Amino acid sequence: MPTPKIQNCQPFAPMGPMGPMLNTDSRREIFINDEISQHTCYIIDEIHRINHEDKEGKKIYGKKYKIRPIKIYINSYGGNANAALAIVDAINNSKTPVYTIATGVCMSAAVLILVNGVKRFATKHTTFMIHGISGMTGGTIPEIKEVSRNYENIEKIVSAMLVDKTKLKESKLTKIFQKERANWIFYYDDAVKYGLITDDIENVNKLPKKNKKAKNKKSESKK
Repeated sequence: MPTPKIQNCQPFAPMGPMGPMLNTDSRREIFINDEISQHTCYIIDEIHRINHEDKEGKKIYGKKYKIRPIKIYINSYGGNANAALAIVDAINNSKTPVYTIATGVCMSAAVLILVNGVKRFATKHTTFMIHGISGMTGGTIPEIKEVSRNYENIEKIVSAMLVDKTKLKESKLTKIFQKERANWIFYYDDAVKYGLITDDIENVNKLPKKNKKAKNKKSESKK
């Protein structure tokens, strides 16, 4: 199974009534409303563009320039794990904070994007789902073994990420991943309980607060 070359694809522009439409605007909102695939790389391009915009803004306006977070709204049943991990890397490398908001459904690979937000939100009736890596392959026995090894490696990455970013235990994830066709479907309260959601949706439009503790430590060190 070839790895999607996400960095080489052109920005994906969904069609609107007036023609191609990039699902972003001046409010820095990005919408994932479909399957996560190599076409979703437009999100990576947009994160890079906003980071460049903020870098230039700081140069011109200095401290007067206020950085506004990027908000990724997720309504997706999931998709390609490699494509999701590429978006995750872009989020984690972003100097501009990225908020993730689940609404409707947030399943499979979409959960990986959700849990990597600096702040994570969800609407009350969102349905979540986590399961093990799945896929289909063919070819020679060595080729099938190589693809299987790749799947196992991705599953390890996914498991470690969920343990690191949430309150989920490795033992619980192992049980989910080892069951054939096991889909763990859960809802808002469990998403909060297990740390997939970190903030109330009412706070989604609040700008990030400056770290007062860090300032106090600096002032104490000067004394």
